[in-house]
This record gives sequence, C-alpha cells and structure tokens, in this order.
Amino acid sequence: MGKSSKAEIRGEDQILQGFTDCLYHGMLDANICVFFDKEELHIGKEIGNELSTAIEKSKIYIPIFSKGYASSAWCLHELAHMVECKKSKPSEKEILPIFYDMEPRDVKLKSELYVSALMKHEDMFGRQRRLKWEDALRSVAQIKGWELKNQGYWKFIKSVIQEIVMKLKTKDKYVAEHIVRMDEQVEAVVELLDVDSKVMRFVLIHGMGGIGFRDVINDVDDGIKMIAQQLSNKKVFIVLDDVGNEEQLEKLAIKHISFGLGSKIIITTRNKSILKAYQTLEYEVKPLDSVQSLELFSRRAFKRNFPPDDYVSLSRQVVSTTGGLPLALEVIGSLLHRQNKALWIDVLNHQKEIPYEKVQDKLKISYNVLSHEQKQIFLDIACMFVDKDKTNASYMWKDCRFFPVFDSSPCLHVPDQDN
Repeated sequence: MGKSSKAEIRGEDQILQGFTDCLYHGMLDANICVFFDKEELHIGKEIGNELSTAIEKSKIYIPIFSKGYASSAWCLHELAHMVECKKSKPSEKEILPIFYDMEPRDVKLKSELYVSALMKHEDMFGRQRRLKWEDALRSVAQIKGWELKNQGYWKFIKSVIQEIVMKLKTKDKYVAEHIVRMDEQVEAVVELLDVDSKVMRFVLIHGMGGIGFRDVINDVDDGIKMIAQQLSNKKVFIVLDDVGNEEQLEKLAIKHISFGLGSKIIITTRNKSILKAYQTLEYEVKPLDSVQSLELFSRRAFKRNFPPDDYVSLSRQVVSTTGGLPLALEVIGSLLHRQNKALWIDVLNHQKEIPYEKVQDKLKISYNVLSHEQKQIFLDIACMFVDKDKTNASYMWKDCRFFPVFDSSPCLHVPDQDN
C-alpha cells in the first residue's frame, strides 16, 4: 500500500475504546496509514493546521455514526471539513460511513436522534454553523456505507478493511501513460497462476530487455526479506523481478524452500533457462503489434493517440524499426516530440541500421543527440542527483557554464523540487 495510502477514522468517544480501537489496529495490521483523531485531545478547540492537513491528505474518510455522534461539535466540525475536501477533489477523496447501532435515516435527520443535539449546538455556534453541519450529515447519509447491528466486531471489521484495501489500491494504482492494451497479457499470467488453487505455482515471465515486464507485474513487495526458515511451509506470494542468473536464486534460497500449498512465485527474466523445475510454467511477454506500437509512439511524440496526417507515414516507418518494444517506442517518441522532420529522418535512418535485439543501441540515440554540456548534466544527474533537490546541482552547472535552463532537450528534464 505504501505510506501515501491514508484513511481517517472519526467517531465519538464512547466507542473509541471498543469498536473504533479494533478497526484502527486492524487497519494498521493491513498496512494502511491511518490518522485516528481522539476527540478528548481537542475539546473546545478549532481544527488546527496539523489536523486540517491530515484530513486534506487522507484519501478515505470513515466517520463512525453512533447515537451520541451529533452531541459532539468536534465530530460535526470534522465531518463538514471532510465533505468540503470531498467536494473539492471528488475523484481523489471518498467518504465511507459506518452506522454503529443505528440507521442512515437517523443521520438524514428523519428521526429525533440527532435533531435535538443540533438545536443545542445552535445556541452556542449559531444558526449558520448548525445548517452547515446538517447539510454535511445529510450528504454523508446518502452514501452507501456499513451498518453494524447485532453482530460481532471481527467479521464486520474484516469486511470493512477488505473494502478499504481494494479502494486504496485502486486509487494508488499508477497506470503509466505508455501502457497500451496490456490486459490480455496480464490475464494470461493470472490464468497461469491459478490463484484460487492449492497447487504451488512457479511462473517464469521472460522476453527481451525493454519488452515491458513491469507493465505486466504490478504491486510487488519491496523485496524478499525473509530467510528460508521463515518461509518454509508457509503459503506465500513472491515476485522476483529481473533475475539474471541461477546464483541469485541460490542466494535467496528459493530453490531449497518447501513452500506451503497454494504458494505462487513469479520470476521475470531475460534468461528462461534459469529455473528448470517441473512445476514451472512459462510465459513470454509479446511485443506490441503495429497498431499498439503506433498508439504508444504517438502518445510520446504528439501527446495524442494517433499522428497528425502529415506525420502518419513517417511515424509508421519509425515505429517499424522498434520491433514493438515499449521502452524503445517511449524513448524515441519522446526524443522526436516537437522536432522537425529533418531530425525525424536522421533518427529513422539510424534506427534502420540497428537490429531489433540491440535495445541499448536503439536507446542510446536519445543520449547521442545531446550536446557535450547536456551529456555532462545527464551524467551528473544519473550519478549524484537522482531524486535530489535541483538547487545545488544548478549552482554547480552554472559555475561550469553549462546553463541547464538553456541546455534542455526532450530527453533531459530537470524538474522543480515540488514536481
């Protein structure tokens, strides 16, 4: 999930030590970054910068409506802020209410349960504030949430967390601009895994460099951190990305572990001979076809799905030299973005001289077109300034009289710190 996946839990204090506490720790166990606001820390205060920032950065809000919820001005104040955040970024925020031993109609103010509490708040905070809180309550009550009635916590909380995890994965899932119609290949790998079966499966995904392994495999763990004793006889899901040789598998003890039933192991490699176990199933990642290749290339070269009429023929010729390799299409398309036809023809002639399998040579074309100063900037970034603030690097380049603002190219981009 990652630290950027955030959810906020909000409920009034009578249930914090019970249901809400169980939900909070269950979400932590599911690796969800949770902001849990405890009302007793803020009685009589306005929402401060820290809390306001936490609300605004959260992706999912989980107000827990109980019979005493409306008696808390703090809860109502936060709820109104959640609704405002949702309205400002409807595609990025989501409110998932839980109705604790009550019904949505109560939150819609169709019963007296919340009405009397809101009238008391009007005496202290004024009519405008009360109306704002009422609108927030009615708005959230329209959303389909969960009703907890006459059932145990654990089963209910488990279903809530499963839903939240799926929603956060959907929101966090990064779909790169260059991915073009990979659904069929993904489905083929999933079919080989046979996820629901109890049979252990090794799936070996192989192909040329630049073919797009990472477009087929998403959401992998940070790495193998457990030693053989910890993994033995356990049901696991492991992804080993870009395995180059059999020695790497030996060091990870992958070949010597008795995994539990139903375990699934995916290995991506350019060398399909590295694992010769009888359980291994192979899948070769296929290059993009001519239509997909042209679409991917056009997205990079023209920021659209198809070339302009006067560039269709030239684009098809350039695309035909890439062998359908996504990485080559992306790099060359970016290189040719907003360039004149003379450079296009030079690139086309260069590409025709390089065999499909020499991917690195094809990609070097974007480096070769850089000036001497641009190459120095490129090497500095690659060796020292990846993910670093550009300020210090810019001072250094200016002292060397490289002038990075002017020494720019489609293949060399130095972003601002905020980007």
